[in-house]
Amino acid sequence: MKHHRHLVRAGAALIGAALLFFVVRALVMPKSFGRFGHFRGDNIAEQAAIPAVHGAPEACAECHMEVAETKVAGKHASVPCQDCHGPLALHITEAGKEQMPMHRSFTLCARCHQQLAARPAAFPQIDLMEHLDVVGAGHDALTTNEAICFDCHRPHSPSPALAPGTKTKSR
Repeated sequence: MKHHRHLVRAGAALIGAALLFFVVRALVMPKSFGRFGHFRGDNIAEQAAIPAVHGAPEACAECHMEVAETKVAGKHASVPCQDCHGPLALHITEAGKEQMPMHRSFTLCARCHQQLAARPAAFPQIDLMEHLDVVGAGHDALTTNEAICFDCHRPHSPSPALAPGTKTKSR
């Protein structure tokens, strides 16, 4: 082997790179990495120290039984209350009950019901602009009435049981 020196140099460079990798890895990697799995073990205590802002899905029903019964019987039974109303911590504070924020906008409904090819065919989807035309609201209605979906649909049981233009309660 006439050119064995090149192979020795390449091998030495490879071994040197591997050693450098393991030295840098040992210096950079936290000591708790891998203690409980493939993550930094100290992160468990850090995450536990963060105050909870979301409550259990059934927490709302403790005080709002009538609304919960309406929701369970409706199409939105599987949608957690906090998806539309925000975190429970905004409603129940150390000072007591506060006004629950309600996100009553077209964009909230569109987040789930906008027609997308990736959604299952059985999921209720609509072409939002076409829907506004069909119900007679027109595209301009979005600029004047952001909560236009609630003119015809009840949020907790959203079947279109209301006549267009009939205002609904928050249930």
